[in-house]
Amino acid sequence: MLYLQQDFDLAPASPRTRDAFVALAQEGLVPAAERHGARLVGAFFGNAEWFFRVTHFLELPDFGAFEAWRAGCRSDAAASDAASRAEALAPTRRETLLEPLGPIPVEALARGIESAREKPQGVYSAALLHVAPGRMADFAKLLAGAGPHLPILASWRPVAGDPDLVIDLWKGDVERGYAPADARANGFFDPLREVAPRERILRYWPLPYSPLR
Repeated sequence: MLYLQQDFDLAPASPRTRDAFVALAQEGLVPAAERHGARLVGAFFGNAEWFFRVTHFLELPDFGAFEAWRAGCRSDAAASDAASRAEALAPTRRETLLEPLGPIPVEALARGIESAREKPQGVYSAALLHVAPGRMADFAKLLAGAGPHLPILASWRPVAGDPDLVIDLWKGDVERGYAPADARANGFFDPLREVAPRERILRYWPLPYSPLR
């Protein structure tokens, strides 16, 4: 599987613009993407990078499907119109092609979507970890051991770009208030910080059309 992260920085960053983007996504952007073989797995907004940044995650089976999706959208008048309208609402946009890291099975994301249908989660978190050079295999080993015990839905890395970046998508809000460290926390973080010394957390709130709710 491949995943395309699409970030849209709304301008002006206001509730009115966000509502207009939600309507456009439901009426044009998402149907166009899915018409050509992509599947929306998450649609969120957040304020950590820029106020009301909208983020979409699209799932595609492989590189062939990605190329077919791009070609299909370019030749689709309705898709082109939706993209132009999105550009007017979000002049600054960014796309990042991601691939699964491995230790977290892709089925975890499907289970998260199914669970959200029955009981919406309300908030998700993205952990952006910068792995120390040469330590990606060690990080993957740690994740393989800890992942089954954590609410991690996906673990991705860019297909091109920063080779040491990992994005873990968590169910819920992983940031909590202060509490003294205990043996369990130290046992998790001590080896993690050895292989991934820097980490940033983004909160994601689902939009009305998001499969992860």
